[in-house]
Parts: sequence; structure tokens; C-alpha cells
Amino acid sequence: MARDRTQLSNERTFLSYVRTSLGLVGAAIIIFRFATQEEAIIFGPALLVIAALILFWGVQNYRIMSAKIKGASAHEVVALVEAHDL
Repeated sequence: MARDRTQLSNERTFLSYVRTSLGLVGAAIIIFRFATQEEAIIFGPALLVIAALILFWGVQNYRIMSAKIKGASAHEVVALVEAHDL
């Protein structure tokens, strides 16, 4: 039971990373569309790079935590939850 809740919490955290990166991609698209040429050249690609980094970080975090959760005993799952605020 605790393992299932922890895994679901890990998935919600991953989806938060995805939501954040999609929001940044949307902001980059708006900048490309409505900003001046100079602003679009500077801020658009910067937001896309940041979005990609956040998504990469989220995937890595999800995979690491998922492996820890699957290989952990019930007591270790509780410790993971307390240590990482899942």
C-alpha cells in the first residue's frame, strides 16, 4: 500500500516536470510569435533549452526514484518518502 502511494506520488512529480517544461515551450512559442526580432532570438531559444533541461531532469529523477521504490522494502519506502518529500 505504501509502495503504491509512493509510486503514484513519484508519477505526479514527474508530470509536474512535464507540465513545467510544456509551459516553457508555450512561452517560447509566444515569444517567437509576438516579440521583436532581438527578443525572440535571445529569449526563445533560452526558454527551449531550459524546458529541455527541466524535462531531462524530471525523467532522470523519475527513473531513479522508481528504481529505488521498486527495489526497496516497506521500511525503506517510508524512509524515501520522508527523505524526498514524495
